[in-house]
Amino acid sequence: MQNSSLGGAELQNSSSTTALRVEGFLYSSYVANIVFNGCLCYSTTVLNITTIYALSKTVLISKPLRILILNLAVSDLAVGVLGQPLYIAHLAGELRFKVPDTATFIVSSLIWNILYLSSFSSILALHADRFSAIHMPFRYNNLVTCKRTAIVVIAIWLFNILLVSITVSLTPPGSRISLVIFDIIVLFCLIISTWSSYKNYLTMRRHKMEIQAQVQQVAQNTTVENLVRLRKSTHSTFWIYLVFCVCYLPNVLIEIIDAVYGYGSASIVIHTLNIYLVTLTFLNSSLNPVIYCWKMRHIRHTMLGILQNISRR
Repeated sequence: MQNSSLGGAELQNSSSTTALRVEGFLYSSYVANIVFNGCLCYSTTVLNITTIYALSKTVLISKPLRILILNLAVSDLAVGVLGQPLYIAHLAGELRFKVPDTATFIVSSLIWNILYLSSFSSILALHADRFSAIHMPFRYNNLVTCKRTAIVVIAIWLFNILLVSITVSLTPPGSRISLVIFDIIVLFCLIISTWSSYKNYLTMRRHKMEIQAQVQQVAQNTTVENLVRLRKSTHSTFWIYLVFCVCYLPNVLIEIIDAVYGYGSASIVIHTLNIYLVTLTFLNSSLNPVIYCWKMRHIRHTMLGILQNISRR
């Protein structure tokens, strides 16, 4: 009888030690993500403000493409100004009170989902613009105008605000139904975007062969320059799309898995992983300006000049 009571005490001590370790790991995850997002807020805001200013000074990029990139930069700037501070406040509230405030959670979810869908819609619009430029080169200038592009951008924001507002108002606070709806939409659009990326790749590979043939035949410089410019802009758009998939897709998949199967016995592990994956989605807003600077020469020169002036001051 004494041995069994000792064994029970040892088992209880072992389980309490494990619980303390898990709680300590969760606590350190909260703190690490609060600190990391605090640093990301600054980099996201500065880089996207610089991008917006650089786009206003760059005239060598077509106006419709510039409007779409500007829209994505504004969306990323809103992530740094609103999305990440709200996420930091959300994590700090859970860390202190264990249960988030309902009103704060609803407002935060509303803003997060609007920015999430707006960023994704902006990337889809960029993708559609380059797809039109590649597959309809003779109709592109008449089809894609500045006015129509501006209307598309306004429609993206209005539609996302309306969709998120209706979905959040119809679902209870803390419900994952709205997230699953958004994630299914995103997955469907990702499949379409991946297919169009593959079609763009095949067409651009054929264009590359045409460029080499025209250079060898000493063809008109304007035709070669247009093909080269189109190839570079399409390549840049693909990198933006690829980085978006890397940053957002893991969070989308784990939310769908959570909604279908539930956390179960691995609730702490899944919850902790989800904290890091949300931070990964916010990281995308800091990486987009880096892609512009890396892949778009005209934006790179302007951005580097601005950042050098800031560092000197």
